[in-house]
Amino acid sequence: MGIFVGPAQTSPEPSGWWFTLSKPIHRHVGPDDTRPTCQLTYVFSSTVHKPFWTFLCHQTRTGTPGPPASVPRPPRDKRTPVRDPHPPPPPPRPLLLPLPPPPATTMPRAATGAIAAAFLRAQAPHMAPPASRIARAFPGLATAAATRFAPSSFASSPRLALHPRLRSARSFYSGVARASSGGGTVSGSLTSEEDQRLQSELIFLGTGTSEGIPRVSCLTHPTKTCPVCSKAAEPGNPNRRRNTSILLRHATPSGTTNIVVDAGKFFYHSALQWFPTFGLRTIDGVIITHSHADAIGGLDCLRDWTNNVQSSIPIYVAERDYEVMKMTHYYLIDTSVVIPGAAVSALQFNIIKEEPFMVHNLEVIPLPVWHGQGYRSLGFRFGDVCYISDVSDIPEETYKLLENCELLIMDALRPDRSSSTHFGLPRALEEVRKIKPKKTLFTGMMHLMDHEKVNSDLARLMETEGLDIQLSYDGLSIPVRL
Repeated sequence: MGIFVGPAQTSPEPSGWWFTLSKPIHRHVGPDDTRPTCQLTYVFSSTVHKPFWTFLCHQTRTGTPGPPASVPRPPRDKRTPVRDPHPPPPPPRPLLLPLPPPPATTMPRAATGAIAAAFLRAQAPHMAPPASRIARAFPGLATAAATRFAPSSFASSPRLALHPRLRSARSFYSGVARASSGGGTVSGSLTSEEDQRLQSELIFLGTGTSEGIPRVSCLTHPTKTCPVCSKAAEPGNPNRRRNTSILLRHATPSGTTNIVVDAGKFFYHSALQWFPTFGLRTIDGVIITHSHADAIGGLDCLRDWTNNVQSSIPIYVAERDYEVMKMTHYYLIDTSVVIPGAAVSALQFNIIKEEPFMVHNLEVIPLPVWHGQGYRSLGFRFGDVCYISDVSDIPEETYKLLENCELLIMDALRPDRSSSTHFGLPRALEEVRKIKPKKTLFTGMMHLMDHEKVNSDLARLMETEGLDIQLSYDGLSIPVRL
């Protein structure tokens, strides 16, 4: 029996194989001294599903070996070309070696990304980030973002633009800036990149009276229609006013802080609207002007911040108002009376006097005023910005603290006369002429003050007396340098 192994001819790959098992079969000798020699062969191949066999015979003379038996081949697929059963060995495969590590001078991935981003921005200016997104990501840098990325001026920034109804108010932005130490003219354009980075912002969270505008009594009156309250019921109308309050977004080289002045009854509603709009989250301090409900009624709502955003909030309040809070908000001052598990506002009370104090590196100068007979209230000066929200009279000693005021924000309750606790428009105008600020914004208006009508009347004072005076409105944002 013989065995032969070799590559299969019908295999399309050199790795195919086949082998045979053969056995010779001898027959009797014939008369012509020949005998038939036969061979039975089984063939196994990698290209054929089942083995097959062949049977070959030929005549040989006695004693003479016959020819070697031919090696049968498996049936060949006609579509496959005939190959040599003993092809030469394939050439050796090349040895694959791992690539060497990149040299030490290869540019870091972050750097290549930055270069690619810069290239794309240079090639496609429309890919530059909008100023509003820069301002939300980097609080206090709205001016720098608008200057660098927006083709228009700072006043045209979509987040800081005035209400479209305030056509005359656009002139307000032209001069809100601190005068140079040399007494130079005030200009709204910033003179250096550092000044742009340190640009702060003043946001009006509320500009109305204690009950707010519109009044429920006006909207539900069966026979009379209040024109201002009807307008205020429309979303986005500047006559809609909540309790007077401002927020200073103070930009410093070490960061930005959010300082609130007064948290009245409508404070949480104001925060719901304006904190998301201006990208605000934390409250780094609350300064109290007086202890009426429209100034402290929202202290309990600060629990949302102290429970979910920050551990506590510092409160800056005068001693006389702190004594009132011991009665109105006793559980916020003496937390031992709070039921275990109840999450009330975590407040840190700081008693202030009628002298300058600091709030996160911002100097605050109290401006003592009268808010009704015998009732003391405080205004505050931040740099060249003076804020007096509740006033019926100004002591003589306070006028000295109002000198060289760039921006005056003052109480003006109604258009015709003053009340026992608030300036009316005529008295407020007299005080503006006496204080002589560069700019004036009135706040604390009731529902008799129609925003468009009063602003139209005030615009004439610029032509006749050179007085730049306007009404503020909820959501108004002003660039300031503190």
